Amino acid sequence: MRWAFVSTLGFPPERTGGAQMSVLAICRALKSAGDTVAIACMQEMQEVVAQSCRHTLIRYLRPNAPLHHQHDGIDQWRFRRLEDTGWDAWAVALRRWLAWFAPDVVVVDAGLTRDVAAILAADYRTVVSLRDVEFQAQTQHSTPPPFPTNATYIANSTFTATRFREAFNLPAMVIQPCVARPCFTREKPITQEVPSQGEKILFINPDPRKGWALTLELIRRLPQFVFRIQESWPLCPEAHTAVQAELETLPNAEFHTTVADIRDAFQDARCLIVPSDWEEAWGRVVTEAQIFGLPVIARAIGGLPESVGNGGLLLAPETDFGGWTNAISSVMTDDALRNKLIHQGKTHVDTHLVSPAIQAAQLRELVRCPA
Repeated sequence: MRWAFVSTLGFPPERTGGAQMSVLAICRALKSAGDTVAIACMQEMQEVVAQSCRHTLIRYLRPNAPLHHQHDGIDQWRFRRLEDTGWDAWAVALRRWLAWFAPDVVVVDAGLTRDVAAILAADYRTVVSLRDVEFQAQTQHSTPPPFPTNATYIANSTFTATRFREAFNLPAMVIQPCVARPCFTREKPITQEVPSQGEKILFINPDPRKGWALTLELIRRLPQFVFRIQESWPLCPEAHTAVQAELETLPNAEFHTTVADIRDAFQDARCLIVPSDWEEAWGRVVTEAQIFGLPVIARAIGGLPESVGNGGLLLAPETDFGGWTNAISSVMTDDALRNKLIHQGKTHVDTHLVSPAIQAAQLRELVRCPA
C-alpha cells in the first residue's frame, strides 16, 4: 500500500513536536510492513540557500514544487511555506505531487487539517488525524469548510474523540499516539536522595499556552532546583529573544534549542512538568517520560488525565503556585514517592500503549487494506 501523510506544519529536524514524532513512528511501522510511505509537509524556515544544485534548478523552474529530503529513513517532500506561496498555489502543488505519488490512502495530520481534508476527500481515500480540539484553528478560512463526511477520522484520545463527536456529530476511532518503547530507555539511574546539578526539572516548549508564565514563577520560587527549558516548536526570533531575556536573571534555568531527539532532554531530567493552560488532547511527551522512567507533574486539563493516569501527580487547574512548588519539591526529594510514581507510570504505559506495528495494523484495518 502507498500512504501519503500530509501536514501544513514542518517536520524534523525543523520541528519536533508530538504530532511529528507520532507520524514518523507510524510511518516507520508501515514501511517495515512493506508499505510505501511519504510525508508531504512544510519547510518551516524561510529558505536562504538551496541544499544542492538540483534543488536550485527545481526552485527556479518550478518555484512551488516540493524538495525531497529524508529523515530517519522516511521520505519527506517539503513545500514552501504558505506565507510564501498562498493557499491556492500550495493546493495546486500538493495535488500535482499527489498525482505523481499516487497514494492509496492520504492521511491528513496536523496543521490546517480541516482545509486539507476538504480539498482531498473527494478524490482520495482520506483519513483525518485529530490531534487537538481547537477545531476552529484547523482552518484559515473565515467560513470553515465542513469536515467531509466521507473521510475516516482517528483521534489521539477519548477526550478528543468525544469533543469531535459533540461538535460535528462524526465518529472517530481512538488510536493513541504512536511511541516506540525501545527508543525511550534511561541510560543512567537516578539514585541520589537530593538532586545533583545533572538531574533537572524538565519543561518542554516555552509557549504561553503550555504554561510558560507559571513555569517562570516556579523557577523563581524554587532556586534550589535547576530547570531545563527545552524548545520544541520552533520559536520565531522575537520569541526566542524574549525567552532568553526572561531567563537571563534566573541562574537556575537553562535554555536549550530544539533537538532532533527529545531523549537528549530526558537524559539529565529528574521529573517532567506539564502545566499547560490549554486543553492538551493527549500529551505524547507524558508517555515518553513514563517509558523513560520520569515522574510527571501535570495540570488536570483536557486529555492529560488520560495520558498521565496514576503515573504522576495531577493538579487541579486552579492549583496555586504553592501547590505546584510543594508537588515539585516532593517529587524531587522524596525517593519513596518518586519511585512509586515511576513504577505506576510504567504500569500505566503497559496498560494502554501498543507497539507501532500493532498501530500500523489498526490503521490498515481501518481503511480496509489487505494485510
